[in-house]
Amino acid sequence: MTSKGHGSSRHLALGIVSGIGLRLFIGELAAVFAWVAEGYLQLLHMTVLPYVTVSLVWGLGSLSSREAKLLFTRVGAVVQLLWTLALLLLFFIPLAYPDWESASFFSTSLLKPPELPEPVYLREPVSRSRQ
Repeated sequence: MTSKGHGSSRHLALGIVSGIGLRLFIGELAAVFAWVAEGYLQLLHMTVLPYVTVSLVWGLGSLSSREAKLLFTRVGAVVQLLWTLALLLLFFIPLAYPDWESASFFSTSLLKPPELPEPVYLREPVSRSRQ
């Protein structure tokens, strides 16, 4: 006999395996079911995102003042460390490039019009008459 909790896990595993099998054996013909999958994912987002938000607020609200102070101090230190690393990276990345006195890779003098060949003037016109 199986317990209640195993039924939904089996259904989930069966759905995953059948989805992978459908994609492997049918291929692009399975694209017909894309709208069903997209709708299912949007329904999951509708339920999961509020749950995560409420869980975070509930968890933070249930902390004691000492735990909250310790948590926010540590989180603040991590955020400050990440900002410092990002700003140092922005400062030191330009030092990795060579020091160019001028932008020799682009100059307006390089934009001069192309030189055209000298026109060739013929002394007498060439006629193509049939004789």
